Amino acid sequence: MTTTAATPQAEATIRNWISTTLHNELTDLDVIQEIAFNFPSGLGNASASGIRSIRSIKLNELQLLSLSFSKVNATVEIKAKVSVNVSWEDYLASQEVRDLVGESEEFLSTYIDTEVDLQIKIEFQLISEPPLVAGHKFLSIAGDCGTYTYR
Repeated sequence: MTTTAATPQAEATIRNWISTTLHNELTDLDVIQEIAFNFPSGLGNASASGIRSIRSIKLNELQLLSLSFSKVNATVEIKAKVSVNVSWEDYLASQEVRDLVGESEEFLSTYIDTEVDLQIKIEFQLISEPPLVAGHKFLSIAGDCGTYTYR
């Protein structure tokens, strides 16, 4: 296995994947409420509804696995649009939920749309021709209140 500096083509391929696909991957993550808002486990529900901006993409050295297949780890920093849903019971049970919602009268549930900064470490498998992401694996995701590491 040979390593080399990541190429502009690899960065462009990853940037395109981030722009077109990453928000779909973030929609189903069940850790955003913990890493971005510090909600206790089991309280509230948050999902990313889009990417506001890509702040940076940092690529490690590219590992050439064959002439047309390579692997590279990337650290991606984004500002994500997030929708948060909390119930009145969540509100009563958690100071973090009350801090996000603010002072309120009783409600059944409430939605809040906001933005959060996320740092995501991803392993990408790339095909060189045509240039595309053949696969990916989340390594970790971090927000203002913590980090979740995938095993």
